[in-house]
Amino acid sequence: MVVLLVGGGSALMNALIDKLNKNGHRVYLLTGQRENRSSYRHVFEKYNFPYDSGSVKDILESVKPDVTVFTGAYDTNFDWETPRQDGVRYMAGLMNILSAYSVLKKGRFLYFSSQEVFGGSYIDDIKEDEPAAPKGFRAMALAQGEEICANFRKTQGTDTVILRFDRMYWVKGKGE
Repeated sequence: MVVLLVGGGSALMNALIDKLNKNGHRVYLLTGQRENRSSYRHVFEKYNFPYDSGSVKDILESVKPDVTVFTGAYDTNFDWETPRQDGVRYMAGLMNILSAYSVLKKGRFLYFSSQEVFGGSYIDDIKEDEPAAPKGFRAMALAQGEEICANFRKTQGTDTVILRFDRMYWVKGKGE
């Protein structure tokens, strides 16, 4: 299977690359940055372009991924220190990638979100039909990303899946 990962370098990205490679998948990476000095051993091809670049459409047409994974909530390209600007960049990039994906009409699109879209603490388990109640620009951008993915599924007939992770942790490796 051909997999296009979209996101900045992180322990999560490294783990995804290693796992996919170990299972025999061909992995491509869109870094979201003009210059990325990180090297990845098991990536077939790495593309250093911002998400809102016109080249994203060409990349998707060239790679023809079976699965496109947008790391969204866990994308290290967004530090959210300037929430308004990062929110605009985030939404513009996601829209550009989804638009290019919908034209391709091939594969599945995975959007990584988080429990932040609920904005509060809950005593009981959160049900699937619980409406999002984001607090803050980051949580709002993640919730809007979920809505955009759902709308692309409904209106464009794309195979989009929203994965909302709760309390995702990892042990930092040496130097991370």
